[in-house]
Amino acid sequence: MATIKVNGLKVHVQQLNPKGSETIILIPGLLGNLAQWYFNFAPILAKKYHVVMYDLKSHGKSEKGKSGFDLSNMATDLLGLMNQLHIEKTHIVGYSFGAQIAIKFAIEYGDRCGQIAILEAPSPKHSMVYEVMREHNLKTLDEVKKQLPSIVIDKVKNQFSEDQKTSKGAKRILKSTMKVFQHLCWETTLINDLDQEQDFEEEDLHNIAANTLLLYGTDSDCLEESNKLNKWIPSTHYILKKGGHWYTLENPIEVAEDVTHFFNTSEHNIFFN
Repeated sequence: MATIKVNGLKVHVQQLNPKGSETIILIPGLLGNLAQWYFNFAPILAKKYHVVMYDLKSHGKSEKGKSGFDLSNMATDLLGLMNQLHIEKTHIVGYSFGAQIAIKFAIEYGDRCGQIAILEAPSPKHSMVYEVMREHNLKTLDEVKKQLPSIVIDKVKNQFSEDQKTSKGAKRILKSTMKVFQHLCWETTLINDLDQEQDFEEEDLHNIAANTLLLYGTDSDCLEESNKLNKWIPSTHYILKKGGHWYTLENPIEVAEDVTHFFNTSEHNIFFN
């Protein structure tokens, strides 16, 4: 396991094809880790590119942190990772919360950012906090912190088939995910940080210079945000796939091929598959 120190915390990092002429950094979503990229997605990009994967703080095998889960701090962590690895400029692929980090990075550190692939980024204000408060009639953040882990785990469980739910692998994943989320909810500032997050400003999106891929599922609950990003980011390539928010995780090879094609071309149209 490779770890490096970034902004005071040990970060778990894995790299493929370090001699690639250009670098792509992959950012997982909330509760995810670099394993979601490592076996199917990253090897396709690594045929040409230097690919860097890392676990967010308090995720996977990275060190647990207590604070700094807002997008600005998470983008600063990405910058620190690049500096430690001596990467001057990088392309970025981010999924969900990781895609939000990618957008924030492109806004704040545009000179260090090549092209970006945004996979299923929700609005920063369209967070699980508000969704859960509305659906479960919760009134305070303390109630959210207490109940959110069980609520989210139930949603994750619903992604498994009935046969999968009883398998040892699924039980191990659910147990591990619950442990991570309990830590994030009960021992860090994550919920408060999400609560304070603001939508991306249209002017900031308009100033993103990076060519940007937007890849969303046709049944995603994040389509309103995708339309906003497509409208305000100057150079976008918009792909809609039949599926929901989990589409990119369920079809890693197909998505990796779409992302690779995007990085290798300069076409910017809307495709429906």
